[in-house]
Amino acid sequence: MSETVTKKRIVKGFGWKLLERFANQGLTLAITLALSRILGPAQYTKLAIINIFITIADVFVQSGLSTALIQKKEEPDQKDYSSVFFMSFGVASVFYALIFFLSPMILGYFNSADLVMPLRVTSLVLFLGAFTSVQNAIVARKLDFKIVFISCISAGIISGTAAIIAAVCGLGIWALVIHFTVNRLIMFIVMWIFVKWRPQFTFSGKNVKKLFSFGWKVMLSSLIDAIYQDARSLFIKKKYPEDEAALGIYNRGQQVPQVLVTSLNGAVQTVMLPALSAYQSDRPKMKSMVRRAIMSGSYIIYPMMAGLLVMAGPLIQIVLGDKWLASIPILQIYCLNYLFWPTHSANLQAVNALGRSDKYLIMEIIKKFFDFGILIASLLLFENIAMIAWGSVLSNVISSVINAWPNKKLIDYGYFEQIKDVLPNAALAVLMGGCVFAMSFIPLNIYILTAIRLVAGVGIYVGLSKLFKLESFNYILETMKEMLPKKEKKEK
Repeated sequence: MSETVTKKRIVKGFGWKLLERFANQGLTLAITLALSRILGPAQYTKLAIINIFITIADVFVQSGLSTALIQKKEEPDQKDYSSVFFMSFGVASVFYALIFFLSPMILGYFNSADLVMPLRVTSLVLFLGAFTSVQNAIVARKLDFKIVFISCISAGIISGTAAIIAAVCGLGIWALVIHFTVNRLIMFIVMWIFVKWRPQFTFSGKNVKKLFSFGWKVMLSSLIDAIYQDARSLFIKKKYPEDEAALGIYNRGQQVPQVLVTSLNGAVQTVMLPALSAYQSDRPKMKSMVRRAIMSGSYIIYPMMAGLLVMAGPLIQIVLGDKWLASIPILQIYCLNYLFWPTHSANLQAVNALGRSDKYLIMEIIKKFFDFGILIASLLLFENIAMIAWGSVLSNVISSVINAWPNKKLIDYGYFEQIKDVLPNAALAVLMGGCVFAMSFIPLNIYILTAIRLVAGVGIYVGLSKLFKLESFNYILETMKEMLPKKEKKEK
């Protein structure tokens, strides 16, 4: 495969993935906001408890094997794909049985016995994940993210409509269960239709062992991270047992900026692994790609987070309503938290693309040593849930250093060089945020002023980017031009 062809595939794949992420996350955000207005924080606290079990079980179902299929230098064969499928399905069966029989005891401990049946129903998505893990790997290797776009948008529209109807009918937590399960079901159906691969009755323990030699480190890394994220939710639930809304408030404050960041960051992360894997032997090329990913990601994410931070108050009041005002401080803190995501993702994907899942695991263990220490300290020393969010910011500062550490040696791209590359974007975002904040004192109707500040923020940032000829801005413009179809010249 030539470099020109590969670059076209990467740009095209990124274009479809970016479109899918923004469309899907935008649709998800709209549906979530509508459901939040109807249901309130207490129901989202219940959903957060359910998601803890699904997230951890899903890590085992995927087992890192899907990532191993994507990273594999040679083209996987039918035996590879089928073996991964049956392995994932078997693990899903084991964990569904565990959840089914142990959920009454575990949920009873957290005073949430009413969630047993919703959890049992929601856990069925583990089987859907086992079915689609291979399809997702095939799509990623081909960079054919048009299929993912179709599946996500179809799933979002159908599941969102069903959930809103259920919420209006007063089904409470079941509306959120319907949203989650129907979304996964529709994605499975669409992927099953468009990706022509089907499992064959063949299984190779040798092939699984070879893939698992890479995948188990990714799985363990994901498991450690999932336990850390879920531990935070469990600790909040246990520390504030009488405040049913506390966990819902915290999660909503976290999720609003998260939705915006994962729209872009998810696209970059999904495309980067197969793209970087194709250049495992060309370290200078890998460095260039990682650098571009960090600079482009930070150029878009920094102003989004700066704008959301200074406009959190009116946006929450307008979109979610007064019952969610308590989530404003959490939201603002997490805007700072997600500034680190572009560098996190690019660095970690480079390590994985080089097949160094051993380093990936070591870094995850070191990071979680600090993360758990900071989380426990914030819980023991403070009574305010906002301090848990501040602890997460400190964790991300430490993680950004650790994530960049191996790439100094692997691709000659260290932490300080990365900081230097994103500083112009950060400075411009701070300047734009300051201007938008100053506009908050204009005596206008909240709806009119919010719209003006949004438009002004975009205009200021783009205008300054053009004025100072920012490298990231010019690169993104060039990339967008490559994504557009070229017009053929007509012969005279």
